[in-house]
Amino acid sequence: IWRYKLTKTNLSLPPSNKNESKTERTKVTTNKIKRDQDIPKILKEKYDFKCQVCGIRLEAQNDPYAIGAHIKGLGKPHNGPDVIENMICLCPNHHVMFDRGAFSIGDNFEFLGSLSGQLHIHQEHSISLDNIIYHRRIKGFD
Repeated sequence: IWRYKLTKTNLSLPPSNKNESKTERTKVTTNKIKRDQDIPKILKEKYDFKCQVCGIRLEAQNDPYAIGAHIKGLGKPHNGPDVIENMICLCPNHHVMFDRGAFSIGDNFEFLGSLSGQLHIHQEHSISLDNIIYHRRIKGFD
């Protein structure tokens, strides 16, 4: 058995390196799209925070997490609308896969690409086929 006795000493810290420089900061000004925060909230509640692709509901510390993903992006060059018909509720994994073009959605809401199956759609959620067609076209599915 090894025993140690910890004692407090009044040692000072070694001197700092005089060659250290302060971290520089730059002021940045940006323009940001003003989104309606109620739209993704309504969508996520409609689906009980479950991914429309896999049906999984993620929770961390009893807090559900899902992403209200735009089908046709809001910014340039897409200029999609910030409306619930242009959004789907996804888990983080399927959000990245959708945005990067690993899969898209057919007119019949079946998956195209690396997934099989069909998008789960709540009876009160109307999805714009025009935006789905746009997503397919820019991701190379048409």
